[in-house]
Amino acid sequence: MPSHRLTRWSAGLLGAGAASLLLVTPAHAASSVDGSISRDEVIQRAQSWVSEGVPYNQGANYSDSNGSYREDCSGYVSMAWHLSDSLVTQTLPSVSTQISSSDLQPGDALDYTDEHVILFGNWIDQSAGTFNYYSEQNSRVLTNEYQGDLNASSLAGWPTSYYTPLRYNQITGTATTTPAPAPAPTPAPAPAPTPTPAPAPTTGGTGGTGQQPSHHGHGWSWSRWW
Repeated sequence: MPSHRLTRWSAGLLGAGAASLLLVTPAHAASSVDGSISRDEVIQRAQSWVSEGVPYNQGANYSDSNGSYREDCSGYVSMAWHLSDSLVTQTLPSVSTQISSSDLQPGDALDYTDEHVILFGNWIDQSAGTFNYYSEQNSRVLTNEYQGDLNASSLAGWPTSYYTPLRYNQITGTATTTPAPAPAPTPAPAPAPTPTPAPAPTTGGTGGTGQQPSHHGHGWSWSRWW
């Protein structure tokens, strides 16, 4: 084959190969463990456990393409944030920063360090304080999406004022995908925590939803956060 034809033929193959590479390049590169992660990916990871119907079980880990994480509220947030380990409600603040509730964006969290944490999905009506969130709630329900209200007295079975808004330190950007709608025309309210027979609450910070404590946690009011 003449050299000039070989050159054109080789260039054509290289061009086709480059085009193929461009076609298969994902719009959002997957994150690495403990690395930067987009809000879109956090929500996609959270939605995967909803789609897969992951149960609540503090004594077990759920393994899939996202990794292996404990099947409770803090393990769920750890999975969504692509952490290297399943943290507990008391240690999630070590990888995140407290923010104002008015600054909440998809992929942030609301953490009651003594008992429970939820993953913020999106605002329904920010002026009214209503929003969607993802949660591993208790052993009676599968991972799901719920509606919350910052102005209500309780959130996911605990006093709303006990929660602290957190932002993962490695989260980046602004979400461009719309989180999946709640699973019912009128999204189911978050079920109440599962009571335990113990006379005093468990405060191990493992993300459980046991008996509601008699103490008042942080005792902050939402009016301070807006």
